[in-house]
Amino acid sequence: MNTNTSLATRKTVEELVREWNLASHLLKTGLDSLKQAEAHFRAFDGPGSHYDLCLFTNSDHTMDFDRKILRLKAAAWRYLIDRIELKKMASVKRAAEIDRQVADGTDLPEITMDNLFGWLQSLDGQAKKFLEEAIVEVFEFLRPPSLRFKTNSGFKVGRRVILANRVEKAWSSSKFRVSYHSENELRALDNVFHMLDGKPLSVYRNGDLINGIQDSRCGTGETEYFRFKSYINQNLHLEFTRMDLVQRLNEVGGNGLPMPGRH
Repeated sequence: MNTNTSLATRKTVEELVREWNLASHLLKTGLDSLKQAEAHFRAFDGPGSHYDLCLFTNSDHTMDFDRKILRLKAAAWRYLIDRIELKKMASVKRAAEIDRQVADGTDLPEITMDNLFGWLQSLDGQAKKFLEEAIVEVFEFLRPPSLRFKTNSGFKVGRRVILANRVEKAWSSSKFRVSYHSENELRALDNVFHMLDGKPLSVYRNGDLINGIQDSRCGTGETEYFRFKSYINQNLHLEFTRMDLVQRLNEVGGNGLPMPGRH
C-alpha cells in the first residue's frame, strides 16, 4: 500500500468532513439570521405587501443583496407612505408621482427619520397648492369627455355624475370596493369638498367617500357630501348633497364653461 497516497486520501477526507461541519454550521446560523431578518421586515406588512416582504419570491430568488434590498425598501416605503398618510393632502397628479417613484424604487431615499420628516415637511409646505391643483383635477374627471352617460355634463358638474370603472365587487362578500387605480381620484374628490366647505380633511386616510363605499353592505350609502351607489358593471353613481359646493367647484375648476383644452 502506498503510504503517501493513503495519507493524502485521509487528509482530503478529513478536510471534507470539516468543510461539511463548517458549512452545516454556517447554513444553520445563516437560515436563522434570514428568518430573523424576514420577521423584522414583516413589521412593514400592510394590505397587499405580504408577498413583497418575502426574502425570496418567484422573481427574486438570487442571493444578490443590492437587488433584494431595493425591492424590500420599495415595499417598506409603500407601507410608511400609507402609515403617515403622505398622499392624503396630495392631488391626483402628486399622488400618482409618489406611486411611480415608489414603484420604480431606484430613486428612493434611505429609510431614516430625517428623510421621512423631510418628505412630510415638503408636502405640508405645498398642501394649499396641491389642493388647489386637485380642484381642477376633480372638475376634469367629473365632467369626462365622453358624454355617453346622460347624467354627466361636458360643460359643468351637475347634481349627479356616473363614474365608470371606479368600483368592483369584493371577493368574499356582497360589499364593493374602490378600484385601486381610482383611489387617488376619489380621495381627492373627498378632500376638495372638505376644502371648499372650509373644513379639515377627513379623519380617514382615504376619505369619507372611499371609507363609506367599502363599509357599505350593499354598495349604497351617504356621506356628508355624497350619496353613492355601486353597480355590478363597476360604475359608481354619485349625487352631490351640497350644490353650493358644486357651484363653487364649477367656478374654481372651470368657471362653469368649457376652457381651452377641455372638450
